[in-house]
Amino acid sequence: MGCVGYDRQHTECQQLDLMWIQALHPKGSVLVRKSVVLEEKTLGGIVFKDPVVRKAKQKLYSKRYYEKNRKQIIKKSKFSKDRARDEWIAYKSKQRCSHCRKKHPAIIDFHHVIKEGKRSVNYLAVKRTNISEAIKEAEEKCIPLCSNCHRILHWDLTRKAMRKRRKKGGH
Repeated sequence: MGCVGYDRQHTECQQLDLMWIQALHPKGSVLVRKSVVLEEKTLGGIVFKDPVVRKAKQKLYSKRYYEKNRKQIIKKSKFSKDRARDEWIAYKSKQRCSHCRKKHPAIIDFHHVIKEGKRSVNYLAVKRTNISEAIKEAEEKCIPLCSNCHRILHWDLTRKAMRKRRKKGGH
């Protein structure tokens, strides 16, 4: 199956234009397969059943695809992020603060009323661009508040918890 370096720290094998590095595990002489050197007979369009080989082959394919289509991929990514941001702003602009009734997308925060399985709504929407999941989380577990009301609510909750601890501790 190609060259395997048991007696050296690192062995580099170049076979069928693929470069794989195999290294010894730092704790002992157990060889950790960072990837597998592919044999010639496995490259003829046969489905790779070994998950390590399949993963290595997919990684190589993805890298080459990205190198060939870099500009289109970046353009598509930017377009989808812009679209997701616009959808999120449109959703937030329909929301109103539950306490003071102010309405503006720049000031709306989401306070989790149901704490179980809590996930950041803004993280889902902005970083992961998963608007449908963010909206579902916001509608099922949150109430919309303006940033001032949200901070005041957390201030009050923190003060209440501190008073409880003081009573419990006997201070």
